[in-house]
Amino acid sequence: MVFATVGSAWRLLKVYRPPAVNVTAMMIGNAAMIKRAAWRSILHLQRTTARAAVTSSQHGSTSQQTTQKVSQQPSGQASQQTLRQISQQPVGQPQEVSPLPWVDFAAPGPAKMARNPRKITFLCDSFNGLSQRLYLELTSRGHHVTVHEDARGEEMTRAVEADRPDLVLCPFQTRRVPAGLYNNPARPVLIVHPGIPGDRGPSSIDWALKGGATEWGVTVLQADDEMDAGDIWATCKFPVNRQAAKSSLYSKEVTQAAVLSVLKAIDAWDQGVPPTPLDYGHPEVCGDLKRKLTAADRQVDWAQAAEDVARAVRACDSQPGALGGLRVAMQGQLQEREFVLFGACVEGDPDMVRRLKKERAYDVIPGDVIGRRNGAVLVACGEDSAVWISHLKGSPKKSSLKLPATSVLPSNDVTPLPITPCGPLPYGARPKTFQDVWTTRQDGVCFVHFDFYNGAMSTDQCRRLEHILWGVERDPGCSMVVLMGG
Repeated sequence: MVFATVGSAWRLLKVYRPPAVNVTAMMIGNAAMIKRAAWRSILHLQRTTARAAVTSSQHGSTSQQTTQKVSQQPSGQASQQTLRQISQQPVGQPQEVSPLPWVDFAAPGPAKMARNPRKITFLCDSFNGLSQRLYLELTSRGHHVTVHEDARGEEMTRAVEADRPDLVLCPFQTRRVPAGLYNNPARPVLIVHPGIPGDRGPSSIDWALKGGATEWGVTVLQADDEMDAGDIWATCKFPVNRQAAKSSLYSKEVTQAAVLSVLKAIDAWDQGVPPTPLDYGHPEVCGDLKRKLTAADRQVDWAQAAEDVARAVRACDSQPGALGGLRVAMQGQLQEREFVLFGACVEGDPDMVRRLKKERAYDVIPGDVIGRRNGAVLVACGEDSAVWISHLKGSPKKSSLKLPATSVLPSNDVTPLPITPCGPLPYGARPKTFQDVWTTRQDGVCFVHFDFYNGAMSTDQCRRLEHILWGVERDPGCSMVVLMGG
C-alpha cells in the first residue's frame, strides 16, 4: 500500500488541471489561481462564517468592555500592585464583580507591527502546531521569540535567565513551571489553557467533547502555585457545532482562540491592565477541576445511541483512542476482541441499519460489525442506530499500529456498502454517512472535501479523489474548484 502526504497529493493534482477550471489550494487559507468573481464568493462565505461564529460566542455587553487601565506604572508592577490591593481588602466587604477579559472569536486581522516589540520566551513540551502558529503570529508583529522544547524543572529557569525575556509564554506546557519564574513581578509567565474560565486539569478538551459541550474556549492564565488556577489575562469562547474529534478541534478552533487570547493578553500587560483573579463565585466562571481521563472513562458502551458512542470516540481521537469490544462473523463463527477505536461517524440512515440487522444470520447485538466501506466498519449501537469506525489498533500498546479498520479486522462475512451517488451538497453541509470524499457548492464555486484520517491517503483514496475531480470538470455549473482537505 502506498501512502502520500497531502502536500504530495497536491503536487499530483497540479498535473491534473482542467483547462476550464481554476484550481485553488485552500488547505492553509492561501489562494493559488483564482477568478475575481469566484474570489468574491469565497470572501463572502468567510465573512458570513465569521459573523456566525461571533454571534454564537457573544457574551453580552461584557464582551466589549475593557478593564480600567492602571496608568503611570511600568508593565508588570501595575498588575502586582493591583492584586495586592485586592488581597488586602477586608474579608466580607462587598466587591464589585468585574467582567472577564473576553475576546470575540473571529479570524485574526492582518498582522500589525507591535507598538512595543517584546522579547518572548516559549516554554513548551514540544513545538506543536499551536505553538508554531503563535510563533508566526508574534514574530510577524515584530516580537522576538525564542523557543525551548522539553525543558524540565531548573532547565526552564536556566533557559529564561539566559534569554532575559520581557515575558514567558507556555503555549503547550504540561509540566509545572518553577515558582522562581512566575513569582517575578516584572516578568509574567502566561499559560495557554485549552478550556473555559475555571476549567482545570489535563483532559479539558476530552471531557468537553465527551460531555457534549456546545461551547468551549481557551484561557490565558498567569502561572500559579496551583495548576491552571492563576489569574485570567484573556479568554475566548467558540461554538462546538461540528462533528470534530479532539485533534481537529485543537488544531482549528482552539488554535485560533489561543492566538486571539495571547494577543489580547500581551496587549493588556503592555498597557498595564491587570489580570482578573480566578473567582468561582463569578457568574462568568463556569468551569471546574476535572481529573485526568482514565482507561475506564475511554470505554465505549455500544448499547448507547450512536451519537453518544461517536462522541466518546471523538473525545479520545487521535490519542489515546477509545476502547471497545467488537464482535464479527468470520467463516460463520462469531468472534469478539477488544480494540482501540478511532474515526467515528454516525450513520444517518436508520432504515439501512435495520435492514442490515435483519439480513444477518444471527441476532445482532450492540457491538456487532454489520457493514464495511472504504476501510471503515459499521458497528451496531443501541436504539437501532450504528456508527462507522474508520481506524483500529489491535492493542492499546504504543507499539501497536493504527490502521484502517478492515485491515485490522478483516472479514468476508461483512456486507460491503457502496456510497449512493448524489450531487454536490450545500456549502457547509456534510454527508450523513461515512464518506471521506464529497463536494459542496455555492455561487458556482465547487468545494472538494477529502477528509482522510490524519491527512495521509492510500492509493485507493487518491483514485477516488481523482474520480471526483473528473466529475467536477464535466460539471458546467462549476467555475472554480477549491481543495478543502479535511
